[in-house]
Amino acid sequence: VLHNFRCSFLFYGASWKFFFAIAIWLLCFWRNSQLHNIALPDPKIAKQIILAKTKEAWDMTTGFPDRLRYVGRVSWIRPSPGYVKLNVDGSLRGESGYAAAGGVVRDENGLWLQGFTCKLGRCSVIITELRALYHGLMQCWKLGLRKVQAESDSLEAIQKIEELVMGLGTGPPIVRAIVELLQRDWECKLTN
Repeated sequence: VLHNFRCSFLFYGASWKFFFAIAIWLLCFWRNSQLHNIALPDPKIAKQIILAKTKEAWDMTTGFPDRLRYVGRVSWIRPSPGYVKLNVDGSLRGESGYAAAGGVVRDENGLWLQGFTCKLGRCSVIITELRALYHGLMQCWKLGLRKVQAESDSLEAIQKIEELVMGLGTGPPIVRAIVELLQRDWECKLTN
C-alpha cells in the first residue's frame, strides 16, 4: 500500500497516488453500501467511475493551475453582545435525495449550549436548508433564548424568508412556518 502512495508516475493523465487512493476509497464505499443494502453502480462501469472521480479530483487540485482559487480561513464569527449564535446546515445524500440537518447554538463567547441533528427524508436542497433553519430556531425558542442570531450557508433560503416577510411571495409552507416563528416575541436576526 505504501509503495502505491510513493509512486510519482501519471496514470490516465493523473497522479497514480490520486488514482490509487480514490480507487481504494470507492471500493470501500461500495462494499459498505452493499452491506447496508444501498444500490450500487453496475460493476461493468466501475473502472470508468474510478477514472472519472480521479480526473475530477486531479483537475480540482492541480490540473488547472490557471484556475482562480480562494484559499482562506473559515471561522466562527461571534454574535452581537447579548445574543446567542445558531449555525445550521442541511445535507443531501447524492442522487437519493435523502436529507438531514444539523446545527449548534453557542453563546457570545463560543460556548456550546445546544446541538441538534435530524433526518428529513427526501427533499430538495432548498427545503433541506429551510428545514435546518426551522429546526434550529425551534430549538432556540424551546430553550428560552430570546436574542438569537441565526446563520445559514444558504443565501437562497434567507432570501426566500425575506421575500415572504416583505410580502413579495408566498413560498412553501416551511417558509411560512419560519416567518411565523420569527414573528414571535423575540429578537431574531438571520444572516448568511
